[in-house]
Amino acid sequence: MKLGDDFEQLNKLLHGEYAVFITREDSKSGVVDYFAATDPLSVRPLFYFSNEHEFGVSSLLAGLSAFSNDVRRLDQGTLLTGKYNPSLDTNEILEVKKYTIQPSVQYFKEDIELYELIV
Repeated sequence: MKLGDDFEQLNKLLHGEYAVFITREDSKSGVVDYFAATDPLSVRPLFYFSNEHEFGVSSLLAGLSAFSNDVRRLDQGTLLTGKYNPSLDTNEILEVKKYTIQPSVQYFKEDIELYELIV
Protein backbone atom coordinates (compact mmCIF):
# COMPACT_ATOMS: atom_id res chain seq x y z
CA MET A 1 0.00 0.00 0.00
CA LYS A 2 1.33 3.46 -0.89
CA LEU A 3 1.70 6.21 1.71
CA GLY A 4 -0.95 8.24 -0.13
CA ASP A 5 -3.49 5.50 0.52
CA ASP A 6 -2.32 5.08 4.12
CA PHE A 7 -2.32 8.85 4.64
CA GLU A 8 -6.00 9.11 3.75
CA GLN A 9 -6.80 6.20 6.06
CA LEU A 10 -4.74 7.80 8.84
CA ASN A 11 -6.86 10.95 8.64
CA LYS A 12 -10.02 8.91 8.91
CA LEU A 13 -8.72 7.28 12.09
CA LEU A 14 -7.38 10.36 13.87
CA HIS A 15 -9.65 12.11 16.34
CA GLY A 16 -8.98 15.60 17.60
CA GLU A 17 -7.38 18.79 16.38
CA TYR A 18 -4.40 18.52 14.06
CA ALA A 19 -2.56 19.84 11.06
CA VAL A 20 0.02 17.44 9.66
CA PHE A 21 2.71 17.62 6.98
CA ILE A 22 4.73 14.52 6.06
CA THR A 23 7.53 14.16 3.51
CA ARG A 24 9.03 11.05 1.98
CA GLU A 25 12.26 11.24 -0.02
CA ASP A 26 13.27 8.60 -2.55
CA SER A 27 16.87 7.76 -1.63
CA LYS A 28 17.90 7.11 -5.26
CA SER A 29 16.22 9.93 -7.18
CA GLY A 30 15.96 12.50 -4.39
CA VAL A 31 12.33 13.15 -5.36
CA VAL A 32 10.27 14.24 -2.36
CA ASP A 33 6.60 13.27 -2.04
CA TYR A 34 4.67 15.39 0.44
CA PHE A 35 1.34 14.95 2.18
CA ALA A 36 -0.61 17.54 4.18
CA ALA A 37 -3.95 17.45 5.99
CA THR A 38 -6.09 19.22 8.54
CA ASP A 39 -8.62 17.86 10.99
CA PRO A 40 -12.24 17.62 9.79
CA LEU A 41 -13.20 20.90 11.46
CA SER A 42 -9.92 22.69 10.63
CA VAL A 43 -9.39 23.74 14.23
CA ARG A 44 -5.64 23.65 13.58
CA PRO A 45 -5.03 25.60 10.37
CA LEU A 46 -2.44 24.75 7.76
CA PHE A 47 -1.31 27.39 5.27
CA TYR A 48 0.65 26.67 2.12
CA PHE A 49 1.95 28.20 -1.06
CA SER A 50 3.07 26.46 -4.21
CA ASN A 51 4.62 27.43 -7.49
CA GLU A 52 6.50 25.49 -10.17
CA HIS A 53 9.75 25.54 -8.14
CA GLU A 54 8.75 25.78 -4.45
CA PHE A 55 6.33 24.61 -1.80
CA GLY A 56 5.97 26.08 1.67
CA VAL A 57 3.82 25.11 4.63
CA SER A 58 3.17 26.69 8.04
CA SER A 59 0.59 26.64 10.81
CA LEU A 60 0.73 30.44 10.83
CA LEU A 61 -0.10 32.75 7.93
CA ALA A 62 2.76 35.04 8.97
CA GLY A 63 5.17 32.14 8.52
CA LEU A 64 4.69 32.22 4.74
CA SER A 65 3.65 35.78 3.90
CA ALA A 66 7.29 36.84 3.40
CA PHE A 67 7.76 34.13 0.74
CA SER A 68 4.61 34.44 -1.35
CA ASN A 69 1.60 36.66 -2.02
CA ASP A 70 -0.44 33.56 -2.91
CA VAL A 71 -0.70 31.82 0.48
CA ARG A 72 -3.74 29.57 0.84
CA ARG A 73 -5.38 27.85 3.79
CA LEU A 74 -5.98 24.14 3.45
CA ASP A 75 -9.74 23.68 3.89
CA GLN A 76 -11.18 21.59 6.68
CA GLY A 77 -11.02 17.85 6.13
CA THR A 78 -8.75 18.21 3.11
CA LEU A 79 -5.76 16.17 1.97
CA LEU A 80 -3.05 17.61 -0.25
CA THR A 81 -0.39 15.54 -2.02
CA GLY A 82 2.50 16.78 -4.09
CA LYS A 83 5.92 16.03 -5.50
CA TYR A 84 9.16 18.02 -5.55
CA ASN A 85 12.04 17.01 -7.83
CA PRO A 86 15.24 18.79 -6.74
CA SER A 87 17.31 17.67 -9.74
CA LEU A 88 14.80 19.31 -12.12
CA ASP A 89 13.85 22.03 -9.60
CA THR A 90 10.17 21.30 -10.20
CA ASN A 91 7.25 21.22 -7.80
CA GLU A 92 3.76 19.94 -8.52
CA ILE A 93 0.63 19.59 -6.41
CA LEU A 94 -0.85 16.28 -7.49
CA GLU A 95 -4.15 16.27 -5.66
CA VAL A 96 -6.27 18.27 -3.25
CA LYS A 97 -9.34 16.41 -2.07
CA LYS A 98 -11.83 16.26 0.75
CA TYR A 99 -12.08 13.20 2.94
CA THR A 100 -15.04 12.13 5.01
CA ILE A 101 -15.15 10.55 8.43
CA GLN A 102 -17.79 8.80 10.45
CA PRO A 103 -16.56 9.28 14.02
CA SER A 104 -18.76 8.66 17.00
CA VAL A 105 -18.23 9.46 20.65
CA GLN A 106 -19.61 7.30 23.46
CA TYR A 107 -21.08 9.79 25.93
CA PHE A 108 -24.45 8.19 26.40
CA LYS A 109 -25.93 4.70 26.18
CA GLU A 110 -25.92 4.96 22.40
CA ASP A 111 -23.38 6.35 20.00
CA ILE A 112 -23.88 9.99 19.01
CA GLU A 113 -22.28 11.37 15.89
CA LEU A 114 -19.56 13.94 16.59
CA TYR A 115 -21.30 16.56 14.46
CA GLU A 116 -24.55 16.08 16.42
CA LEU A 117 -22.67 17.07 19.58
CA ILE A 118 -21.26 20.19 17.95
CA VAL A 119 -24.54 21.42 16.47
